[in-house]
Amino acid sequence: KNIPTLKPSFNRSIDIQAGENNVTADAGALAMREVMNLTGITSFIAGKMEDPRRQGNVRHPIQEGLRTSILLLAQGYTDLSDVGRFKNDPAFLLGQDRRRGVGPLGEDDELASQSTMTRLREVMSSPENQNALRDGIVQMALHARKCRGEKAARRMAIDIDGLPIEAHGHQPGVEYNGHYRMYMHYPLVASCAESGDMLGAMMRPGNAAAGAGALEFVKDLSNRIIGKLCDSFVVRMDAGFADGKLFKGLEDMGCDYIVRLRCNAALDKLAGEYLKQPLGTRLWDNKPRTWCHELEYKANPWEGKRRVVLCVVERPGEMFPRHFYLVTNLPGSGYGARAVLNLYRKRGGAEGHMGELKDVVVPSLASTYRPKSHYRGKKVEREEQPRRCEEVHPSNETQLLLSLLAYQVMHVGRTVMKEKNGKGWSLRKFRERVLKAAARVTRHARKIRFILGRASIPYWMRLWEGFERLRCACV
Repeated sequence: KNIPTLKPSFNRSIDIQAGENNVTADAGALAMREVMNLTGITSFIAGKMEDPRRQGNVRHPIQEGLRTSILLLAQGYTDLSDVGRFKNDPAFLLGQDRRRGVGPLGEDDELASQSTMTRLREVMSSPENQNALRDGIVQMALHARKCRGEKAARRMAIDIDGLPIEAHGHQPGVEYNGHYRMYMHYPLVASCAESGDMLGAMMRPGNAAAGAGALEFVKDLSNRIIGKLCDSFVVRMDAGFADGKLFKGLEDMGCDYIVRLRCNAALDKLAGEYLKQPLGTRLWDNKPRTWCHELEYKANPWEGKRRVVLCVVERPGEMFPRHFYLVTNLPGSGYGARAVLNLYRKRGGAEGHMGELKDVVVPSLASTYRPKSHYRGKKVEREEQPRRCEEVHPSNETQLLLSLLAYQVMHVGRTVMKEKNGKGWSLRKFRERVLKAAARVTRHARKIRFILGRASIPYWMRLWEGFERLRCACV
């Protein structure tokens, strides 16, 4: 198709023309495919998946669909309709294809269509295949640890929190949440604040309580990470998860926890003598100070008393100190009150990583059931429209797991850059500096050459130097 030449008004010597399929704006897809190849993650996941399609008629294997999904999400394309825009993009074609050489750039080769990707998403949404995706997320966390030169931890901290994702329309699982004041999905996400790894996720309706399903989620996560990432772990959660049944369930499974408690009259009465500012300790140096006190407290639904740590914080410019409570089953002999507070405060990093997941990878949960035939071609009144239901569409959970997997692939690449640069990068900076690199593509005989812009070369040089360490770590 001929595209007319475009001329900007500020300089008539400039011509803007449409080129052939020999340029790409997403050369970073090759870097992400290199991460997947070195870690073997797509082979690991596809080896555990079941594909019910007739294999003799399959043109796009499930492993290629998995690679395409990860590459699109890593490059910032969250909608399956974007597949059509990049069906002939050389970076995506080479990044997702299983063949070597120049074969992926043949005249008849292109990415799977949107309808094919939708069917592949449905195939991945079976319980067995979703379990394979969950195992892959943990496997990528293990590779990230090896890339940092760390061994399996004797004990690690896991942060559990809800991730509000606004949604529109009548999608299964979308409900109104009064706390966030919007229609949304409300999945649970597990992460590690210290390392920045995502460890798992579970979909829930938008009106679910903060701690709904948390115990089952932690049990499933424990089976996947114990013996692989760590020998034991401690769970950190905010005040929305403060529930006696959850505490009892975690104690029965031998899991330690630190959970923030909401302030209430009974707790404040119990801690009354500690809530006053000590005499002669007025804050003069503008540095906040903290005091910790041990308490024993039993709420009405609880079966017995539990250890509570009162934290009193004095801040500059404030007349009265602030305070909050942490409930834990960690032993006092190994974890004093100050140690419990310090361990819980590291949870703040997890909220930053979840913000990156939501801002950069952007989990787009828009799958819905197809309308029944009698709704087609007919104006449907409001009362006749299908109502929202508490059931969650399986494809939405698959999309969420793929988003976590794409985050982990990008996180491994970011970790490689951090090891070479000596300082951390945000996911957005990693994408803008490395992944969103433009390149001109040339093909001669059996060689395909990507010619990057000069501004991207220093970052790619460091990245490929770091890949050698990743190669050795994943052997």
